[in-house]
Amino acid sequence: MATHIDRKSLKEDAFRDSMFWAIDWVYQRRQWFIAGVTAVLVVAAAGYGYYYYHRAQIQAQTERFYQAERTSEDPKLSPAERDAHGRKAYEAFVAAYPASRLAPVAWMHVARLAWQAGDADAARKAYQAVLAHAEATPPQRDLAHIGLGMLAESAGDLAAAAEQYNAVTE
Repeated sequence: MATHIDRKSLKEDAFRDSMFWAIDWVYQRRQWFIAGVTAVLVVAAAGYGYYYYHRAQIQAQTERFYQAERTSEDPKLSPAERDAHGRKAYEAFVAAYPASRLAPVAWMHVARLAWQAGDADAARKAYQAVLAHAEATPPQRDLAHIGLGMLAESAGDLAAAAEQYNAVTE
């Protein structure tokens, strides 16, 4: 059966009435509303700022690490010069970004280049830096233990070498 529609029911608009109610509610609480909107905008701006800053830092670290790699692989230099310049570049990287996720990789390069140059103390310090770094992965730690074991073995300290080799995870 059809319902009877009168003139008054045609003039009622639920959406319009809801909007008028919402606008009135916001107007009555305008100070709280403005404070809330401002707080949301400040939090959003801070989040975007942190994201942008973090992304810029990661990009700068990556570029600096890439420069160190290019230096250590420069075909214009002799192998000894490449190793010397590459070692300095990697050491500069870890000095500039000691907490970077790429720092253990740079320390491994420093250790390798120091070992090749015959500087066992610098290689040992670099391997120990890898072990002490919070971002070092288990494979990187294993390689550092192996490197320390090889250093101890070359120095004739077989007990220390065995200790380092036993520290390698399986």
